[in-house]
Amino acid sequence: MNSINNKLEITDSPSPPPEQAQSATTTVIHAGRCVTVPDRQIDSLLHLLSTTSYSLIFRYLSLRDIHRLKQVCTHFRDAIKSDNALAKAWFRRFPLSHQYQLRKTITTKSNQQVHDWLGSFTNDKALLTSLTHLQKTGASVPALLFFTKTVLMSQYKTFKLDTKTIIERNYQARSATLSDDGRHLMVFNSHSTVKIFGHQDDGSWPEKKLITHDSSISSAIFSPDSQHLVTASQDDMATIFGLGSDGSWELKATIKHRRNLMSPTFSPDGRHLVTNSNDRTAQVHSRNDSGSWEQKVIIRHHDIVTSATFSFDGRHLATISDDKTAHIHSLSNTGSWEQKAIICHHDAVTSATFSPDGRHLVTASDDHKIKFHSLKDDESWEETGSSHHRCPLLKASFSTDSRHLVITTYDKPKIYGKAADGSWVQISHRADVESATVSFSPDGRHWVTVNRYGESQIYSENADESWRQQIIFRNISRVVSVSFSPDGRYVVGAGSTSFNSIFGTVCIYGREANGFWIRKAIISHKQEVFLASFSPDGRHVLTTSKDKTTKIIGQQTRGTWVEKAIISHDSPLLTATFSRDGSHVFTVTEEGTVKITELRKKD
Repeated sequence: MNSINNKLEITDSPSPPPEQAQSATTTVIHAGRCVTVPDRQIDSLLHLLSTTSYSLIFRYLSLRDIHRLKQVCTHFRDAIKSDNALAKAWFRRFPLSHQYQLRKTITTKSNQQVHDWLGSFTNDKALLTSLTHLQKTGASVPALLFFTKTVLMSQYKTFKLDTKTIIERNYQARSATLSDDGRHLMVFNSHSTVKIFGHQDDGSWPEKKLITHDSSISSAIFSPDSQHLVTASQDDMATIFGLGSDGSWELKATIKHRRNLMSPTFSPDGRHLVTNSNDRTAQVHSRNDSGSWEQKVIIRHHDIVTSATFSFDGRHLATISDDKTAHIHSLSNTGSWEQKAIICHHDAVTSATFSPDGRHLVTASDDHKIKFHSLKDDESWEETGSSHHRCPLLKASFSTDSRHLVITTYDKPKIYGKAADGSWVQISHRADVESATVSFSPDGRHWVTVNRYGESQIYSENADESWRQQIIFRNISRVVSVSFSPDGRYVVGAGSTSFNSIFGTVCIYGREANGFWIRKAIISHKQEVFLASFSPDGRHVLTTSKDKTTKIIGQQTRGTWVEKAIISHDSPLLTATFSRDGSHVFTVTEEGTVKITELRKKD
């Protein structure tokens, strides 16, 4: 197969199959009528356009528009092929943060790893050779590679599964985490050890490192760049390990607190680490250019430091405490962390949330009050609003464009918008149900709620910035999991068929051109489904059920959703997750078994 000819067609394969000659006229459908345009009448105009001009035109068109334009005449077809316009348009559907993650996933792969990743769904040697040797740092290459993989996977109705057991049940694994590049797996149990496994080119996952503490492990995470990891234990210590050039993990630093070290957190760029503790302090350690880690600042509160959060750009840090305050520190040009603000409440501060653009912070407190602070041009932070709520506050969630904020309480959620003067004002709309969770779509134009009774509703923004409500998941009486696809075009909900039924149901809804959400698929399990999540490309859904199975539901080339594979286990599941490149699924059972399953084409 040298080219992929379907709804999501890739047209720049190096060896396309012979095609029938285009006729001298082009027939398209316009306003319900067939319109015939002789190619010779547009030849002179189209020949005047440069490659750059075509690229600029395609940049403002959707995937559907470009696909239709390809059918107009040979000039557009060739230009679309040359520009990789379909792949670029598909990639633009994702928010910038997700595009960055996909690019990072590709650029960390070797040529052989790219070959094997694509080769799991094609035997076309010419296609593999041409794509494997592309310069992966090129602007459009990650889009082309992911688009190719997505189209290849979409062509198969069922997948072949290659499952490897990484940890047997006697280890009693409590949690398993894949690194962002998908090359390392970290597993820790209920005792005092962490095991690190590495993915080899032959597909095996040998153990690379055993990390031990003197007490139970409380947390273990990878850095966003997958080059470091940190473990935390109830022995009040955290250890940082770095990945060596030979693939081994070496101890880089040990962090000590006096009492109960809580979950450590890396900054988004992986260069800083913050730990908070019951000893009333938070510590920031930073990685130098030499690769060593050193303590940069100790942040002191007057009571337990319950949380520490970096902004999305990694330049600001918020710590909260039971001493009724939140502290903001910012990274200076010299590399030091300087205190910028102290936010005071009348009771313990329960959360501090940065907006995605890093310019706003909202704090919530047991005093039922939220406060808004914004970053000024002189790098200081000023209060830009506050609001009192009748019930305790549960969570604050910003939209990805930082324009809206939803506050979840035991009462009904409230939505706030950013005014022209920079202040935050409550929008008159309120949800009609008490909601325990709220999630924004990647484009910030939709949000979905799930209340404590398992009822779910979705809200969409109108052109006048008002919000309209739709009730979805009518086939699920108790929704326990809901999430948007990475491109925001679909939403999946999971739960039980009814309150008195053991059967589980998953529903996938898609957003139509008119803005309404329409049910696209229903998936059934023999018991309750407690988790459903999308793959990185947004075209596959992973469902996890108490019936000891995980199902992979995928889209076909024409957009229909079908069951493509079932992964079965001997005991109930704790979790199931896609790898960052969408090629593997890793699962953890209640008995502690950890498995990694590679998705491949049927022979």
